[in-house]
Amino acid sequence: MDFEELPENFISCKHCAGSGTCRNAENEFSCIKCSRKSRSFATKLLGKEIKGAACHVCEGHGAVEPWSFSLNNRIAPTLALAVFIGSVILILQSENSPHFEAILAFSTTLTGAVTGHYFGGRRRD
Repeated sequence: MDFEELPENFISCKHCAGSGTCRNAENEFSCIKCSRKSRSFATKLLGKEIKGAACHVCEGHGAVEPWSFSLNNRIAPTLALAVFIGSVILILQSENSPHFEAILAFSTTLTGAVTGHYFGGRRRD
């Protein structure tokens, strides 16, 4: 599928030139990797290349999201979740400690600061 306007953070697939269909082998056949990725009888059993296989890079969409964008979209929630779980574990482990109030204040402040930094305010583009 060709996008007239690509979704935010997506780029046109270079493998299929944004068409979603691989034509990179000779005579506009699909390359061997795209042919094998398709669920074609001719490719699986006979080892032949086919025409019109979906691009294995963009999975037939014609556009891909770069790895750096998907990583940036996952790192902040993962870090915030790790800090939150670590704080909860720290609080539960120190429940009978004489320094429980200090640990509680530290953990809640840390969790609030990380959550506020990553999820509050304006988004980075």
